[in-house]
Amino acid sequence: MRPERILDEAAAMCEGIVKAELKTGNDGTTAGQRIYREYGISGIRGEAEAGFPMVRQIGLPRLEEGLDMGKSLDEAGGAALLHMLASAADSNMISRGGMETFRKVQADLRATLDRCPWPDRSILEAEDLKFIRENLSPGGTADLLALCFMLHFLKEDEKDGLLDQ
Repeated sequence: MRPERILDEAAAMCEGIVKAELKTGNDGTTAGQRIYREYGISGIRGEAEAGFPMVRQIGLPRLEEGLDMGKSLDEAGGAALLHMLASAADSNMISRGGMETFRKVQADLRATLDRCPWPDRSILEAEDLKFIRENLSPGGTADLLALCFMLHFLKEDEKDGLLDQ
């Protein structure tokens, strides 16, 4: 089961969702709608409609690269999460902290990842504490990480012949 096929199918299923829910049907009642109105950021709807580019281009490759290097699921997943968060517009983070705070979070993460592309537990815990202190939650990016794990495990099951049954 190729991840690309699954992501392409998801994009086809979500075709038009940004226009329907954010451009024309936007009553501003959800955080995603408000963020789209203010910043033009389509959030998870845009990710889904585009076939999850953060998963394709950053999350899944980073996860699998880490695993190939012998990193644990936690280590590889933590790196994938931070790399996606440093690149993606997480509307949950923006909703909770505002755009200025989110841009600072991203800049700080990029600097951290430039120094340490495979953050260890102490870095992940420090980021977690920072987010808790500022009442931030990378919920949207965490959802993308869950999709990365699902696609990885499906590939592994296929390699092991478990999906043939």
